[in-house]
Amino acid sequence: MISKKKYEELTIQDNFIFTKVMEQKRLMIQLLQRIFPDKEIGDIEFINSENTMDLFYESKGIRVDVFSETKEHIFSVEMQVKPDSSLPKRARYQESILNVYMLQKGARYNDMKNVYVIFISPTDPFNDKMVMYKYRNVCLETGKELKDGVEKIFINCSGINKEEYPELKPFMEYVKTGIRTKDEFISELDDEVRQVRMDPLRRKEFMNLQAELWDAEDRGRKEGIKEGIKEGLLEGIEKGRLESTIEFIRRIMEDGSSFEDACTTLRLKPGEIALCKKRMEDLSV
Repeated sequence: MISKKKYEELTIQDNFIFTKVMEQKRLMIQLLQRIFPDKEIGDIEFINSENTMDLFYESKGIRVDVFSETKEHIFSVEMQVKPDSSLPKRARYQESILNVYMLQKGARYNDMKNVYVIFISPTDPFNDKMVMYKYRNVCLETGKELKDGVEKIFINCSGINKEEYPELKPFMEYVKTGIRTKDEFISELDDEVRQVRMDPLRRKEFMNLQAELWDAEDRGRKEGIKEGIKEGLLEGIEKGRLESTIEFIRRIMEDGSSFEDACTTLRLKPGEIALCKKRMEDLSV
Protein backbone atom coordinates (compact mmCIF):
# COMPACT_ATOMS: atom_id res chain seq x y z
CA MET A 1 0.00 0.00 0.00
CA ILE A 2 1.44 3.36 -1.04
CA SER A 3 1.51 6.02 1.68
CA LYS A 4 -0.69 9.12 1.55
CA LYS A 5 1.98 11.18 3.30
CA LYS A 6 4.02 13.86 1.58
CA TYR A 7 7.17 12.51 -0.02
CA GLU A 8 9.52 14.38 2.30
CA GLU A 9 7.69 12.88 5.31
CA LEU A 10 8.33 9.27 4.32
CA THR A 11 10.40 7.05 6.62
CA ILE A 12 11.64 3.45 6.65
CA GLN A 13 8.14 2.48 7.87
CA ASP A 14 6.66 3.42 4.50
CA ASN A 15 6.63 0.62 1.95
CA PHE A 16 7.91 2.81 -0.85
CA ILE A 17 11.04 3.84 1.07
CA PHE A 18 11.57 0.38 2.57
CA THR A 19 11.50 -1.34 -0.81
CA LYS A 20 13.73 1.20 -2.53
CA VAL A 21 16.28 1.06 0.28
CA MET A 22 16.28 -2.73 0.32
CA GLU A 23 17.02 -2.83 -3.40
CA GLN A 24 20.60 -2.33 -2.23
CA LYS A 25 21.90 -5.88 -1.87
CA ARG A 26 24.40 -4.98 0.85
CA LEU A 27 21.58 -3.61 3.04
CA MET A 28 19.26 -6.53 2.37
CA ILE A 29 22.00 -9.02 3.23
CA GLN A 30 22.77 -7.18 6.46
CA LEU A 31 19.11 -7.11 7.47
CA LEU A 32 18.66 -10.82 6.78
CA GLN A 33 21.85 -11.60 8.64
CA ARG A 34 20.53 -9.76 11.70
CA ILE A 35 17.19 -11.56 11.51
CA PHE A 36 19.03 -14.89 11.12
CA PRO A 37 22.28 -14.50 13.10
CA ASP A 38 22.85 -18.27 13.05
CA LYS A 39 22.68 -18.53 9.24
CA GLU A 40 25.33 -17.66 6.69
CA ILE A 41 23.26 -15.57 4.27
CA GLY A 42 26.07 -15.03 1.78
CA ASP A 43 25.31 -13.36 -1.53
CA ILE A 44 21.82 -12.75 -2.91
CA GLU A 45 21.37 -14.23 -6.35
CA PHE A 46 18.20 -12.33 -7.15
CA ILE A 47 16.42 -9.40 -5.61
CA ASN A 48 13.26 -7.71 -6.82
CA SER A 49 11.23 -5.11 -4.95
CA GLU A 50 7.55 -4.30 -5.52
CA ASN A 51 7.34 -7.41 -7.68
CA THR A 52 3.87 -8.53 -8.73
CA MET A 53 4.03 -12.25 -9.36
CA ASP A 54 1.03 -13.09 -11.54
CA LEU A 55 1.65 -16.79 -11.96
CA PHE A 56 -1.79 -17.68 -13.29
CA TYR A 57 -4.00 -15.71 -15.63
CA GLU A 58 -7.02 -15.94 -13.32
CA SER A 59 -5.14 -15.85 -10.01
CA LYS A 60 -4.75 -12.89 -7.73
CA GLY A 61 -1.21 -11.56 -8.17
CA ILE A 62 0.77 -11.12 -4.98
CA ARG A 63 2.57 -7.87 -4.27
CA VAL A 64 5.91 -8.79 -2.73
CA ASP A 65 7.68 -5.82 -1.17
CA VAL A 66 11.15 -7.37 -1.22
CA PHE A 67 11.73 -10.77 -2.75
CA SER A 68 15.29 -12.13 -2.57
CA GLU A 69 16.88 -15.49 -3.27
CA THR A 70 20.08 -17.22 -2.23
CA LYS A 71 21.38 -20.65 -3.16
CA GLU A 72 19.40 -22.31 -0.36
CA HIS A 73 16.67 -19.87 0.69
CA ILE A 74 13.95 -17.56 -0.60
CA PHE A 75 12.95 -14.55 1.50
CA SER A 76 9.86 -12.40 1.18
CA VAL A 77 10.15 -9.32 3.41
CA GLU A 78 7.40 -6.77 3.95
CA MET A 79 6.91 -3.72 6.14
CA GLN A 80 3.49 -3.85 7.80
CA VAL A 81 2.59 -0.67 9.69
CA LYS A 82 -1.16 -0.87 10.26
CA PRO A 83 -2.75 -3.75 12.23
CA ASP A 84 -4.22 -6.30 9.85
CA SER A 85 -6.24 -9.32 10.96
CA SER A 86 -5.65 -10.96 7.57
CA LEU A 87 -1.87 -11.12 8.12
CA PRO A 88 -1.75 -14.92 8.75
CA LYS A 89 -3.74 -15.60 5.58
CA ARG A 90 -1.53 -13.19 3.62
CA ALA A 91 1.52 -15.07 4.83
CA ARG A 92 -0.08 -18.32 3.73
CA TYR A 93 -0.82 -16.91 0.28
CA GLN A 94 2.71 -15.54 -0.16
CA GLU A 95 4.15 -18.92 0.74
CA SER A 96 2.02 -20.64 -1.90
CA ILE A 97 3.05 -18.16 -4.60
CA LEU A 98 6.75 -18.59 -3.79
CA ASN A 99 6.33 -22.38 -3.93
CA VAL A 100 4.75 -22.21 -7.37
CA TYR A 101 7.47 -19.79 -8.48
CA MET A 102 10.13 -22.38 -7.63
CA LEU A 103 8.27 -25.20 -9.36
CA GLN A 104 7.81 -23.10 -12.47
CA LYS A 105 11.56 -22.56 -12.55
CA GLY A 106 11.91 -26.33 -12.86
CA ALA A 107 12.66 -27.30 -9.27
CA ARG A 108 11.70 -30.78 -8.14
CA TYR A 109 9.92 -31.15 -4.80
CA ASN A 110 13.03 -32.31 -2.98
CA ASP A 111 15.05 -29.46 -4.49
CA MET A 112 12.70 -26.67 -3.41
CA LYS A 113 14.44 -24.00 -1.37
CA ASN A 114 13.52 -23.04 2.17
CA VAL A 115 10.89 -20.29 2.21
CA TYR A 116 10.83 -17.49 4.78
CA VAL A 117 7.88 -15.11 4.75
CA ILE A 118 8.76 -12.13 6.95
CA PHE A 119 6.60 -9.23 8.14
CA ILE A 120 8.20 -6.32 10.01
CA SER A 121 5.91 -4.11 12.08
CA PRO A 122 6.50 -1.19 14.49
CA THR A 123 3.59 -2.51 16.56
CA ASP A 124 2.59 -5.92 17.92
CA PRO A 125 0.52 -7.96 15.42
CA PHE A 126 -0.52 -10.57 17.99
CA ASN A 127 -0.54 -8.60 21.29
CA ASP A 128 1.72 -11.07 23.12
CA LYS A 129 4.54 -8.51 23.49
CA MET A 130 7.17 -10.73 21.86
CA VAL A 131 9.77 -9.41 19.42
CA MET A 132 9.79 -12.47 17.21
CA TYR A 133 6.87 -14.75 16.31
CA LYS A 134 8.06 -17.78 14.33
CA TYR A 135 5.59 -20.26 12.89
CA ARG A 136 6.30 -23.67 11.42
CA ASN A 137 4.02 -26.58 10.55
CA VAL A 138 3.85 -29.11 13.37
CA CYS A 139 1.85 -32.26 14.10
CA LEU A 140 -0.90 -31.51 16.62
CA GLU A 141 -0.73 -35.02 18.08
CA THR A 142 3.06 -35.45 18.49
CA GLY A 143 4.39 -31.88 18.37
CA LYS A 144 6.95 -32.93 15.75
CA GLU A 145 7.78 -30.53 12.93
CA LEU A 146 6.76 -31.37 9.39
CA LYS A 147 10.14 -30.06 8.16
CA ASP A 148 8.70 -28.77 4.91
CA GLY A 149 11.19 -25.89 4.79
CA VAL A 150 8.63 -23.16 5.41
CA GLU A 151 8.79 -20.56 8.18
CA LYS A 152 6.65 -17.49 8.73
CA ILE A 153 8.18 -14.76 10.87
CA PHE A 154 6.50 -11.70 12.32
CA ILE A 155 8.86 -9.12 13.85
CA ASN A 156 7.37 -6.77 16.44
CA CYS A 157 9.65 -3.76 16.88
CA SER A 158 7.80 -2.90 20.12
CA GLY A 159 8.44 -6.25 21.80
CA ILE A 160 9.55 -6.34 25.42
CA ASN A 161 12.35 -8.89 24.93
CA LYS A 162 14.61 -6.85 22.61
CA GLU A 163 17.67 -7.76 24.67
CA GLU A 164 17.36 -11.32 23.34
CA TYR A 165 18.01 -9.96 19.84
CA PRO A 166 21.10 -7.74 20.17
CA GLU A 167 21.91 -7.84 16.44
CA LEU A 168 18.37 -6.85 15.44
CA LYS A 169 17.68 -4.36 18.24
CA PRO A 170 19.23 -1.27 16.52
CA PHE A 171 17.13 -1.91 13.42
CA MET A 172 13.92 -2.27 15.44
CA GLU A 173 14.64 1.00 17.26
CA TYR A 174 15.29 2.72 13.94
CA VAL A 175 11.99 1.45 12.51
CA LYS A 176 10.13 2.74 15.57
CA THR A 177 11.82 6.13 15.93
CA GLY A 178 13.58 6.92 12.65
CA ILE A 179 16.51 8.16 14.75
CA ARG A 180 19.99 7.55 13.38
CA THR A 181 22.45 5.80 15.72
CA LYS A 182 26.15 4.94 15.66
CA ASP A 183 25.39 1.40 14.54
CA GLU A 184 27.12 0.98 11.17
CA PHE A 185 24.18 -0.74 9.51
CA ILE A 186 21.71 1.90 10.74
CA SER A 187 23.99 4.68 9.49
CA GLU A 188 24.08 3.07 6.04
CA LEU A 189 20.33 2.53 6.15
CA ASP A 190 19.62 6.12 7.11
CA ASP A 191 21.96 7.43 4.40
CA GLU A 192 20.06 5.41 1.82
CA VAL A 193 16.68 6.62 3.13
CA ARG A 194 17.85 10.23 2.76
CA GLN A 195 19.24 9.54 -0.69
CA VAL A 196 15.97 8.02 -1.89
CA ARG A 197 14.03 11.03 -0.55
CA MET A 198 16.36 13.39 -2.44
CA ASP A 199 16.12 11.50 -5.73
CA PRO A 200 13.80 13.40 -8.12
CA LEU A 201 13.09 10.25 -10.14
CA ARG A 202 12.01 8.40 -7.00
CA ARG A 203 9.83 11.33 -6.03
CA LYS A 204 8.15 11.27 -9.44
CA GLU A 205 7.63 7.50 -9.17
CA PHE A 206 6.06 7.93 -5.74
CA MET A 207 3.76 10.72 -6.96
CA ASN A 208 2.61 8.55 -9.87
CA LEU A 209 1.90 5.61 -7.57
CA GLN A 210 0.07 7.87 -5.14
CA ALA A 211 -2.07 9.29 -7.97
CA GLU A 212 -2.90 5.75 -9.12
CA LEU A 213 -3.96 4.87 -5.58
CA TRP A 214 -6.24 7.88 -5.29
CA ASP A 215 -7.76 7.17 -8.71
CA ALA A 216 -8.40 3.56 -7.69
CA GLU A 217 -10.02 4.67 -4.43
CA ASP A 218 -12.17 7.18 -6.29
CA ARG A 219 -13.29 4.49 -8.73
CA GLY A 220 -14.02 2.22 -5.79
CA ARG A 221 -16.21 4.85 -4.13
CA LYS A 222 -18.15 5.39 -7.34
CA GLU A 223 -18.62 1.65 -7.82
CA GLY A 224 -19.73 1.39 -4.21
CA ILE A 225 -22.36 4.07 -4.74
CA LYS A 226 -23.61 2.27 -7.86
CA GLU A 227 -23.80 -1.03 -5.98
CA GLY A 228 -25.58 0.65 -3.09
CA ILE A 229 -28.21 2.09 -5.44
CA LYS A 230 -28.59 -1.30 -7.13
CA GLU A 231 -29.01 -3.11 -3.81
CA GLY A 232 -31.50 -0.49 -2.66
CA LEU A 233 -33.58 -0.97 -5.78
CA LEU A 234 -33.51 -4.74 -5.38
CA GLU A 235 -34.52 -4.40 -1.75
CA GLY A 236 -37.38 -2.14 -2.79
CA ILE A 237 -38.52 -4.62 -5.39
CA GLU A 238 -38.45 -7.46 -2.86
CA LYS A 239 -40.37 -5.33 -0.37
CA GLY A 240 -42.94 -4.50 -3.06
CA ARG A 241 -43.40 -8.18 -3.84
CA LEU A 242 -43.94 -8.93 -0.17
CA GLU A 243 -46.61 -6.24 0.15
CA SER A 244 -48.39 -7.49 -2.99
CA THR A 245 -48.35 -11.07 -1.72
CA ILE A 246 -49.85 -9.99 1.61
CA GLU A 247 -52.59 -8.13 -0.25
CA PHE A 248 -53.45 -11.33 -2.20
CA ILE A 249 -53.52 -13.34 1.04
CA ARG A 250 -55.93 -10.85 2.60
CA ARG A 251 -58.30 -11.00 -0.38
CA ILE A 252 -58.38 -14.80 -0.28
CA MET A 253 -58.96 -14.73 3.49
CA GLU A 254 -61.93 -12.34 2.98
CA ASP A 255 -63.73 -15.26 1.31
CA GLY A 256 -63.40 -17.29 4.50
CA SER A 257 -60.12 -19.08 3.85
CA SER A 258 -57.51 -19.42 6.56
CA PHE A 259 -54.02 -17.91 6.33
CA GLU A 260 -52.57 -21.37 5.70
CA ASP A 261 -55.10 -22.09 2.92
CA ALA A 262 -54.33 -18.74 1.29
CA CYS A 263 -50.60 -19.54 1.30
CA THR A 264 -51.29 -22.95 -0.22
CA THR A 265 -53.41 -21.36 -2.95
CA LEU A 266 -50.57 -18.96 -3.77
CA ARG A 267 -48.05 -21.83 -3.66
CA LEU A 268 -45.77 -19.97 -1.27
CA LYS A 269 -42.57 -21.55 0.04
CA PRO A 270 -41.96 -21.98 3.82
CA GLY A 271 -39.62 -19.00 3.93
CA GLU A 272 -42.10 -16.78 2.11
CA ILE A 273 -44.89 -17.91 4.43
CA ALA A 274 -42.83 -16.99 7.48
CA LEU A 275 -42.05 -13.52 6.06
CA CYS A 276 -45.70 -12.86 5.21
CA LYS A 277 -46.90 -14.00 8.61
CA LYS A 278 -44.40 -11.80 10.45
CA ARG A 279 -45.19 -8.80 8.27
CA MET A 280 -48.94 -9.19 8.79
CA GLU A 281 -48.44 -9.51 12.56
CA ASP A 282 -46.33 -6.33 12.56
CA LEU A 283 -48.99 -4.45 10.60
CA SER A 284 -51.76 -5.56 12.92
CA VAL A 285 -49.98 -4.26 16.05
